[in-house]
Formats: sequence, C-alpha cells, structure tokens
Amino acid sequence: MSGKFGRQHASALAKISAKGALTSFTLKGIASIDETTEAVTPGVDTVVTCYAIEIAKNPRVFQALGLVMTDAPMLEAVPLNYGDTIPVGSTVPWAGETYTVASVLRIAPDGVTILAKVIVKR
Repeated sequence: MSGKFGRQHASALAKISAKGALTSFTLKGIASIDETTEAVTPGVDTVVTCYAIEIAKNPRVFQALGLVMTDAPMLEAVPLNYGDTIPVGSTVPWAGETYTVASVLRIAPDGVTILAKVIVKR
C-alpha cells in the first residue's frame, strides 16, 4: 500500500506490539451461486492481522452506538500491513471471548490506514 505515513505506521506498530496482543479480525466471505449451473463459489474471507491494546472508552460514542460500556471493549489496533483496514462486522478473539466489530475510527491522514480505534461488542 502506498501512502505518505509509512514511518508513522511503523512507529505505531512498534509501540503497540511492545505492550499489546497479536490478533486477527475476520470478515467471512459470502458464497455466490451461479443461477445457470447452480455451482456454488465459496466466499473469500477478509483477514486483517493486528497488534491491539484495550484503551479508555468514550461514553458519548458508546451511547450513540447504543452499546453498554461494560460489554464492549474499545481497542487501538495497528495492522501488520500498512493500509489494511478492519471491516465493520468482522469478528475478533479478545480476552478469551469472540467479539464483533461495531465501529472503526481509522487514523488515515492521506486515506491509507495507519491505525484504528475499534469498538467491539458481544
């Protein structure tokens, strides 16, 4: 991925990987069916591997999303690959549970993701 902020991504990745956990966000692909042949083509999963840490929550954001703060962690996640974007609706294992991504705030000054603040829910 081409972007102007590769050094900032590398710095963020170094900081979060030093104190965070390696995890993967997975969005299941949707299968398609050819109406003529009835052949099924399996969907392709989107997987974004990141280092992440749990961060302080913003009550206003949780209220706007209709989420209870105690049931939904907020993570700061830095993709291993500069520019990878975590999809809303993907699932992630975190703290022994599987969560679904409810919201992603990308930090991408030039449109290429450096890191993201991610709210996940059960």
